[in-house]
Amino acid sequence: MTEQNNQNRRTIRHAKMALIAIASVAISRLLTGGMNVPESAMAVDAGSTLQGLFGLKIQPLLVAPSGFASDFLMLLIAAILSYSATLFSFSLTSSVRVVVLFQLCLLSYVGVAALHLLMNFAARPAMLLISLLIAAAFGILLRRIENRRRHFEAQVVELKLREKELSESRLTLVKQDETERRLLAADLHDQVLNDLKALKNKLDSYAQTQSPSISSEII
Repeated sequence: MTEQNNQNRRTIRHAKMALIAIASVAISRLLTGGMNVPESAMAVDAGSTLQGLFGLKIQPLLVAPSGFASDFLMLLIAAILSYSATLFSFSLTSSVRVVVLFQLCLLSYVGVAALHLLMNFAARPAMLLISLLIAAAFGILLRRIENRRRHFEAQVVELKLREKELSESRLTLVKQDETERRLLAADLHDQVLNDLKALKNKLDSYAQTQSPSISSEII
């Protein structure tokens, strides 16, 4: 049952990461579109820079191409990379997380520039980087929520353990009290029985001797 619960939680967690990736891409697309970010110029500059760095002999595009298929492909790539950013932010520690996310942003930017340079592709480097940053922020937030949930569950388990220990202690005390009551009852019974035997002996002696001393002891 515990393994099944863990599997369900992992499935729900990955579904949340996928939703975060989609939301990050949508938000970044709205931001870059609303601010009129010059994606075409940035894509051309990125392609030219990439060609200069690696000495490619490919003529860079003068403008970033557009079109539904090209835009959809860019959004799909951004969603996949944003999912990766969310996963890395959730899984890695803070020191490693910064390095990995920086490498992911750099490789994503270079990859988009290469796609723009080599094929008819509407590259949107600004949208991609913003979506990665948003996804990484949500991944960190998801990690903190998960840590709080685990801390809360640990506290619940500890409280249940304490409650079980208290119940066992209470049961032990009840058993001890019952044992002590039985011992006291047995001692009282023996004492009363001995007193009755002693009184009977004195009555028998008085009946036989009619001694005043025995009579005073009885009284």
